[in-house]
This record gives sequence, C-alpha cells and structure tokens, in this order.
Amino acid sequence: MFPQALAPFEFREHGERIERGPGQGQGQSWYTGFVGVRQTVTRLELVALLLLLLAVGCGAAVILGNVGSSSALRNQKRFEDVRYLENALTLYALEHDGRYPEGIEETAKPVCREDASSCEGMLDLRMLVPRYLERIPADPFAVGVDETFYTVSRAGKRIVVAAPSAEGVEVIRVER
Repeated sequence: MFPQALAPFEFREHGERIERGPGQGQGQSWYTGFVGVRQTVTRLELVALLLLLLAVGCGAAVILGNVGSSSALRNQKRFEDVRYLENALTLYALEHDGRYPEGIEETAKPVCREDASSCEGMLDLRMLVPRYLERIPADPFAVGVDETFYTVSRAGKRIVVAAPSAEGVEVIRVER
C-alpha cells in the first residue's frame, strides 16, 4: 500500500476512531460513502468551497440576468428612435401641405446616416436635420455602415417607420 504520509484515505474497520496527533491537522472526519473509508477535511476547506460555489453562482446569475435585459434595452432604444423619426416626418408633412420628403415609396427603404459617404439606394433624410431632428438616429448595431438599420415606407396615405433588426420576436413598427 501507500506510505502513511501519502495515503489519501485511511482504511480502518467500521466504527474505529482515527486519532490525530500533533502536526496532522485539525478537522472533521467524515465518511465518503464507503464502509471503513474516511477522509479528513478541515473547516477552513469547507468554508472555502462554499464561498467558491457562492461566487460562481452569483457570477452566473449576473451574466444570465444581463443577457436578457440588454436586448430589451436595445429594443427600447429602437422603439424610441422609430417614434422620433416618425414624429419628425409628421412635423415635416404638416409644414409642407401634407407632403412627406421625396423618396418615400410603398416598399421599405433603409434610412441613410448623416455622415454616410453615399446614400445610393437609401432614403436620405438629412434635410430634416436640424429643424425636425437633432440627429438621424441609428440602430445600436449600425456601426461602421452608411445605413441606420431603420426603414421608412408609405402605406397609402400613411407613413410606416420600422426597426427590422429588433431582437427576439418583437417587431418594432410605428404607423401614422
């Protein structure tokens, strides 16, 4: 067998006490489930293990809790941006005898950013800044591209502003 100093377990007859002398550590003896097999674990080790499990559990709860809330916050920003664009387009139409800016069609077109190098194939609403819009809003994921990831279309006499890149099953769309 193992030398006494290297043995991970002490094998004894069931019910026999294990005497610890000086230098062998002070702890609680417990059964591992096998008859006659005991292992010594100190109180400090148990407390350390419990603290480790608590820290891992709290970390997982924080990470998993933030995943859902961050997408909800991004969707909230999208909803506010879509309402902001729709209100600006309505104000424009009120001041221009009910006409909306040119380029709004039945099919949805992506809105061009203010700082875009080219607005080809997109709806250019830069004429709304600064009178109707402080800035043209952009989707939280629209980074480094010329479009805002928001669309504008016409449905009869109504205007439709949407955020097609909304996360989850939610569809963000405002119509007036």
